[in-house]
Amino acid sequence: VARLHLEELYRLHPEIEEECIEKPIIISGLPRTGTSHLFNLLSRDESLHWIPYWETLSPFPAPNERSPDGRVKAGSDALKLINWCIPKFAAMHEYQNDWPHEELQLQMQSFIGLGFEAFLIVPSYSKWYRKADRAPSYAYLKRCLKALQYLRGGERKRWLLKCPEHSMNIPHLVREFPDATYVQTHRDPVQISASISTMLAYATRMNLKAGCGTDMARHWSGMTEDMLRSSIVDRPHFPKGQVIDVHFDQFMSDMKGTVQQILEHAGHEYTVETEGRIDAFLADNPPGKHGKIDYRAAMSSLGIDAEERRRTLSFYTKHFGIEEDFQ
Repeated sequence: VARLHLEELYRLHPEIEEECIEKPIIISGLPRTGTSHLFNLLSRDESLHWIPYWETLSPFPAPNERSPDGRVKAGSDALKLINWCIPKFAAMHEYQNDWPHEELQLQMQSFIGLGFEAFLIVPSYSKWYRKADRAPSYAYLKRCLKALQYLRGGERKRWLLKCPEHSMNIPHLVREFPDATYVQTHRDPVQISASISTMLAYATRMNLKAGCGTDMARHWSGMTEDMLRSSIVDRPHFPKGQVIDVHFDQFMSDMKGTVQQILEHAGHEYTVETEGRIDAFLADNPPGKHGKIDYRAAMSSLGIDAEERRRTLSFYTKHFGIEEDFQ
């Protein structure tokens, strides 16, 4: 339906093709490396475009839509269902209807998306995805952003984007957004494996039969390795001077300083007003607001050996000089 709405929008307004997506700031780190928190803080800069949760689910209006209120409500209802089905999920990854959300759902509309593997266990699709030409997914993403910018009155603010899938698709990302500033986030890969495997195993109770959590955890433990390798192998595709590395421990110790560093690297002003909104967001959302998860115990219960992961993923730790922080 979203694809049909998009194509109808282009048919009615062919001038959308003339929209330009200029110098976006794109967070391309792996899941569980602080990307969502960083995304939230960067989005406090009101001079940037970003996509709220509800809009990622229903991005384009039906031809007869007079107000987006129905789509906003659909996003709110979706979050109520998530919170009812998996009430501990917010302790791992909090959603709010009006917070910025990754463009994962937009790319899934191209039918070429890693997001499908976060919801379902379909080995044939996983095998196909790894061999598929994923360039059309990124061309579709850019097409979506042009339309969303048009719907915002054509105001050419810079876009702020974030999706873990980008770490597996750096060449395609750069092809569509060659003038972007890319933010590559880093963390102890064992912590990444434990966190993503636990989160997605828990989420399976929404749409898979009981007992599938272990299979999902093992699948994403392997997927994490693939993503880490791609982030090294394909890193030379980033244009020189346009990528900035953010290590999790450094980000946690100086959040505002990290945001300022990223914006300045992107040639974008860090203002007193932005800092004030960051302070307000941090005050309203302290660490552990929704509880804490024992990832080591969860990892063990899911049959994933932390020490084996430490040995296997050491290539990434050594390459980027990552400090161990798995608790």
